[in-house]
Amino acid sequence: MKKQFRFGIFPKAALLIVGLATIPMAVVGLQILRLNKGSLQYEVLRYHSHMAQTIADKLNSHLADLDEELRFVVTSLKSEELSWPEKQSILQAKVDSHQHFAQIAIVTQDGNEFIKVYNPVREAALAAFPTLLSHAEDPLFKQFLGSQERVLEILPDAEDPRLRLYYPFETPTGRHAIFINTSLDNFWKEIKGTKIGRSGYCFLVDKDGFILAHPDRAKTEAKTPARSMPIVLSALAGNNGASEFLVDATPSVGAAAPIHRMGGAVVTVQPRAEAFDAARKGQKTALLWLALSAFIAAVIAYVFARRLARPILALISAAHEVNLEEARFPEPVTVQTRDELGELSETFNLMTQRLESYTALQVERLMAEKTKTESIVFSINDGLIMTDHQGIIEFINNRARQILDISVDHNSLLKKPLLDFLPHTEVMDVLWDIIHHSEEESVREVDMSATGFRRVFKVYSNLVRSTNRGEDIGIVIIFHDVTLEKEIEQMKEDFLHSITHDLRNPMSSIRGFLKFILDGMGGPITDQQRKMLETMDRASLRLLGMINDILDTAKAESGKMELNLADTDLKEVARHVLELLQSQALKKKIQLVVDAPAGLPVIQADPLLMERLFTNLTGNAIKFTPESGRITVELRDGPDRISGAVVDTGEGIPAEFLDKIFDKFQQVTGQRKGGTGLGLTICKYIVEGHKGEIGVESEMGKGSRFHFWVSKGLTPTPAGGATNGHAADSPATAENQKAV
Repeated sequence: MKKQFRFGIFPKAALLIVGLATIPMAVVGLQILRLNKGSLQYEVLRYHSHMAQTIADKLNSHLADLDEELRFVVTSLKSEELSWPEKQSILQAKVDSHQHFAQIAIVTQDGNEFIKVYNPVREAALAAFPTLLSHAEDPLFKQFLGSQERVLEILPDAEDPRLRLYYPFETPTGRHAIFINTSLDNFWKEIKGTKIGRSGYCFLVDKDGFILAHPDRAKTEAKTPARSMPIVLSALAGNNGASEFLVDATPSVGAAAPIHRMGGAVVTVQPRAEAFDAARKGQKTALLWLALSAFIAAVIAYVFARRLARPILALISAAHEVNLEEARFPEPVTVQTRDELGELSETFNLMTQRLESYTALQVERLMAEKTKTESIVFSINDGLIMTDHQGIIEFINNRARQILDISVDHNSLLKKPLLDFLPHTEVMDVLWDIIHHSEEESVREVDMSATGFRRVFKVYSNLVRSTNRGEDIGIVIIFHDVTLEKEIEQMKEDFLHSITHDLRNPMSSIRGFLKFILDGMGGPITDQQRKMLETMDRASLRLLGMINDILDTAKAESGKMELNLADTDLKEVARHVLELLQSQALKKKIQLVVDAPAGLPVIQADPLLMERLFTNLTGNAIKFTPESGRITVELRDGPDRISGAVVDTGEGIPAEFLDKIFDKFQQVTGQRKGGTGLGLTICKYIVEGHKGEIGVESEMGKGSRFHFWVSKGLTPTPAGGATNGHAADSPATAENQKAV
């Protein structure tokens, strides 16, 4: 048998300890990593949002300060108490006090400057050749003329970026403009100098999404569009935001903050891998610690599980050494622990000691029982053999060896095939059949007579099952000598046959003389004498019938009853019998019916014996059917047989009599109504002589059904019997073939 895989306690304990040590830590660690990853992502995006918002706030603040300065300038210019030279001095003071101012000019509606102040450091060319210019062709000025608000633009020069702005200035003479040109180099430096991590950066876009300031100078000079970035579009729409996106096919994170006072936005960008590099390092560190913890837990688990499993393995090994058949037991198991395992080892040692004592006691008892049993078995007068299902001898007593004429001694026969020690005789065939068909209990009779010496045995066989588990362990065969019973039975039958044969001729003579007297051949008789003579005639006829039944049975058993086959219509035979028995049926108001299909074929059978078959079965039915009953004779055609049955509504037959109702002299207890008890036995011989079978079905209070079948196509044999080439002989037929 294939050995099944077993998962021992040692690996189970080790895995349990490692699992308890690492699984919770792994689950918690992975949860923390997941939470940290989310927190880090949130913090990265928040940091980018803060950076973008800080720079945007600075630029918004600068523009707000500029608006405040312009409102002051406008207020000063509108003052009527100040002369224009004084107003020009105020403008110059503003330029001198704010280093980012490059120039401030008052521009009329037609675009001409009539006052201008400037910073000579930032406007060196203007300082060398001071002059008033016309703004009429300036696109920004034209935009101003079409607008009611201030207008501005940024000139993204990489070296000196400028903010140009036209602010409305209303005077009694019309709507003028204050033109301011201010430097943004400080903001440009801050934007370009902003570093986020190792390679993160910040850039500025205008209201149309074009880059104004970028660490990459080429993108600044080319005014590269950045509207393809979702956060840029969101910021230009006035919304703050941070997200993950692609920049030149590189996964990145970033944020954008709008500059409300100029309509642009500040954008921060950082490669995603760099932004979350800390998370990856933390994950690697956590995994490293997890692996280290698992290794330490495995070492501890190995040591602990080894100490836990060693006593258990020792107990298992000791348990395997226990051998009850050989009465072999292990040495006591020693476990140096003061816990349940130590207690278990002490209990195991105590159990083995008690088991050893019990085994020794049981061995003594078994030996005594074996001796007693062998004495009984070897002393009985019946032969007893036990084999397995292959016919190997497990036990045989001396009587069986004598019966089978086996000269080999008892011990040499054990574990050897039984059939090897038998000659090819009838007993060998019986034993072969028992060994190879041992499913059910069986009883067979074997004639082992030798020349001048008769021996007849009944051979009983049955399965042997163990008393504790009911396991099939072999076959027991018993030879019981029935020679004496057979001889007594034969003597009884011979005596009965002899007596009945000697009685038949005198009885025939008595009936002949009674016939002469009844016919008046001996002289006249009175009515009273006639009545007495008729009673004597009926009694003698009944007695003669009994004698004939006994003699016919004897003929059947001795093989002297012959079958005279002829064309026989069983339907007509049945009708004829019912007509003869009609007078008996009318006395009890019993209805007799023949149930047979039209065209029932004529078969080869002995018509007289078939008539006797129907007479015996129907006569019995009339005897045991109460008044106003019904008896039906059924006939059916089959492929190779004619089936028949006699069905009555009588008392029924008890179940314990169904198996022996066809035996000689058998009558149901309490239902005897005359007769010898041979009628059904003769019916059995008649049916089996026609290569058929007969049986009975009955239920108390519901009647009986005697059913039979006879073969078609019978042909006579030289011995006076019949043979059939279409159907094999039944066991019962084979047994009585000579008898019929």
